[in-house]
Amino acid sequence: KAEEVALFVRQDSEKYVSKFHKIKNGKLTWNWSAFVFAPYWFFYRKMHKIGVVFLALSLLLSVGFSLLPPVQRLYSDLTEWSTKYSVENLNEMSEEEIITASNESLALMRENNTGMLLVFSQTALSFGLQFLAGVMGNKWYCNYTLKKVKQIKEKEKDERNRKLLLLQQGGTSVGSFFLAVFANNMIVMAIEMLLMTVETLFTNIK
Repeated sequence: KAEEVALFVRQDSEKYVSKFHKIKNGKLTWNWSAFVFAPYWFFYRKMHKIGVVFLALSLLLSVGFSLLPPVQRLYSDLTEWSTKYSVENLNEMSEEEIITASNESLALMRENNTGMLLVFSQTALSFGLQFLAGVMGNKWYCNYTLKKVKQIKEKEKDERNRKLLLLQQGGTSVGSFFLAVFANNMIVMAIEMLLMTVETLFTNIK
């Protein structure tokens, strides 16, 4: 029933009930929140399993690509370039010097075609992941909601208790949202620290 679904969804229930009807009629719907905030939106809506999958894929794309030698070399070259031509220096440079600096950055990119291709691939795949969340977010949330409502109805026959369970198990979780953000940042930091430690060890051995 729409009332039971609305109780479970809680926040923006009217909007989601309407979208769920469209989905059950075979139509695709778009979710801007899922598109912009994936993978964290899934945790916010308590879809933890899908959230973990998207979080793992996001980390694989962001961290995995950055570990590839061509990408590391490109970032290193561009970091060196940005240090050489800082914002303060650019303000004091002539038009000819600015053109030279721009040509140098383009040359760095052309010299490392593999690195540029990998960076563009990572960006495209990350966008594709976000787009998938935007297109499929409502459908997955619809399936999740209907499954949970059905389970609660089968478990609890008393109407009052059933409504309480729908309210308790449904809704949103701001805590899960920020916990996922925190976990993502901690994992990235841990990987960066591990890489720095390994690099230092190899440098000392040499």
